[in-house]
Amino acid sequence: MRRFSPGALAFNVVMVGGVASVLTVLLMGNPSVPAWALGVMWAVAAGVILLRMRRWLRRLAHSPEPAPVITAALERDVDFYQRLDPDGQRRFRHAVRYFLLDQTITGVGIKVDDELRALVAASAVILSFGMPEYEWDATRDIVVYPDAFDEDYTIGKGKGRLGQVSRQGPIIFSARALRLGFARSNDGHNVGLHEFAHVLDFEDGEVDGLPSHLNWAAIRPWLEEMKVLMERRDRAGRRHQVLRDYGYTNEAEFFACATEMFFEQPGRLEAKAPELFALMADFYRQRPGDTTLAGGQAR
Repeated sequence: MRRFSPGALAFNVVMVGGVASVLTVLLMGNPSVPAWALGVMWAVAAGVILLRMRRWLRRLAHSPEPAPVITAALERDVDFYQRLDPDGQRRFRHAVRYFLLDQTITGVGIKVDDELRALVAASAVILSFGMPEYEWDATRDIVVYPDAFDEDYTIGKGKGRLGQVSRQGPIIFSARALRLGFARSNDGHNVGLHEFAHVLDFEDGEVDGLPSHLNWAAIRPWLEEMKVLMERRDRAGRRHQVLRDYGYTNEAEFFACATEMFFEQPGRLEAKAPELFALMADFYRQRPGDTTLAGGQAR
C-alpha cells in the first residue's frame, strides 16, 4: 500500500543525505577519488531527494482547494460528497485536488472537461477517503473514451466494455458510463468505483479479489465470505445472490462489484450480507451514509 507520511518522507530524505555525507567524508581522504566523482554522487543524492519529495513540493506550490468548476461538479453530481459534513467536504475537495495534481487524464475521441476530471477523481477519492495516508499510483495514465468499447478499442454504444484495468497500461473509462454511474447514485453500478477497486486489487501483482493492503487478519475471513456467498448463489440460484450477476464471474469481479454496492447500496448490502458489509467497512474504514463516520480516521 502506498502511504503518504511526512515523517517517513523526512526520514528518507535525512537517510539519503546522511549516506551521501558519510561517503563524502570517507572519499575525501582518498586522493585517488577525483572531485568530479563527489559532485556526481551529490547530484545523484539530490535527485533522489527531489524525486521522493516531488508530490510534497507540488502540493506546497498549489492551493489545496480545487478550481470552482471542480467544486461545482462535486456539489452537483457526487452524492457521496453531498452527504458529508462541512469538514468532510473540505477534506474530500483537498483529496480531489491532490489527485488531479498527480494524475494524467487524457481523452480519446473526446475532450476531457472539468466535469469528467471531477468524476474520475471523485471515483478514486470515495474509495480512499477513509485512508487519508493512501497515495494512488501516478505511473498509470487515465484514459477516457466517449462511450463503450471492445477488446480492439473500437468505440460504440453496442460495445461491451465500460471500463478496463490491466496489470500494466492505462485505466480506461467510458465517459457515458462514468456520468451515468454518478447520475444513478443508488443503483449499485458505478464504473469509476468498479475500476478503481480493480486498481487496489492489482497492487500486489495479482488480480484475485484481495487488495494488497487488506489487513492480514482479515484475509482468511474475506476468502471464506467470498466462497460462502459464491457457493450459495451457485447452489440456491439467483434469488439468493447478494451482488449483480457480473460479481460472480470471479473473485476480482466479486470485490469490484461488492465495492460498488457497498458505496451505493450500503443498507441493502448490510441487510443481505452483514459479514461482507462488516469486512468492507473495516477495509475502507468508513460506513457510507453515516456522515459522522465517513472518512473513518481521516485527518
